[in-house]
Amino acid sequence: SNNTLTSDQGHYNSKSEVFNFRENVLLKNPEYQIESDTLIYSGRSEIVWFVGPSTITSDDTNIYCENGWYNTRTDLSQFNENARITTGSTTMRGDSISFDGKKGAGEIYCNVHIQDTSSNYIITGDYGWHNDKLGKSFVSDRAMLIQAFEGDSLFLRADTLKSGRDSLSNQKVFAFHNVRFYTSDFQGKSDSLTYSDVDSLLVMYQCPVIWSAENQISGDTIRLKMSRGQLSKMYVDHDAFIASLVADSAYNQIK
Repeated sequence: SNNTLTSDQGHYNSKSEVFNFRENVLLKNPEYQIESDTLIYSGRSEIVWFVGPSTITSDDTNIYCENGWYNTRTDLSQFNENARITTGSTTMRGDSISFDGKKGAGEIYCNVHIQDTSSNYIITGDYGWHNDKLGKSFVSDRAMLIQAFEGDSLFLRADTLKSGRDSLSNQKVFAFHNVRFYTSDFQGKSDSLTYSDVDSLLVMYQCPVIWSAENQISGDTIRLKMSRGQLSKMYVDHDAFIASLVADSAYNQIK
């Protein structure tokens, strides 16, 4: 084995080949390092069980949990209680995370929080999946995206959110069904929506509606061009309609 484990206290069962370690536990491997308060280690299966605050560190990944297990042979793991995995610019958090270290993919359950500092966005929900090697995320059940801009933020809710990067590493977000979003300047809703950070273009599909100040705008498809978090341009394709409130029960209308 390439694993070397030390601690202040330890117990070893020679029949089961199970170690129990406490206080300043440190497991070293050429590819990673594990630090823990309390740790159980099986010499036969080379599986580690965490029974306290624990950290796994490798070249590009940092993992924290307070309960869970890690198979040092297969690189499969389950992290519970304040579980957090940081890989590159992306951090995954949740009540529970199942993680495949070889694939760089994790499933997150309850209180999902996926943050990408390079694109300044956060995705939350109750179930999530993220593959860092592919640069793809999927979140459902009360899914919400928060996109930070200079001096403002975009808040977006949908039944399902997906995000991914193209061959040029540009981020794109897909929102499906019952989409609702707002910023400090305008609000909107549609059945589905896409957002690309390379050109800051937000495209709304199927019965889109925008509210901005006293104006309500609708059409078959609405494209919003953003600039530093502010609405720069708006394109309404087919059946464009604008209603503007000018007095009680009085509207200017353009179709």
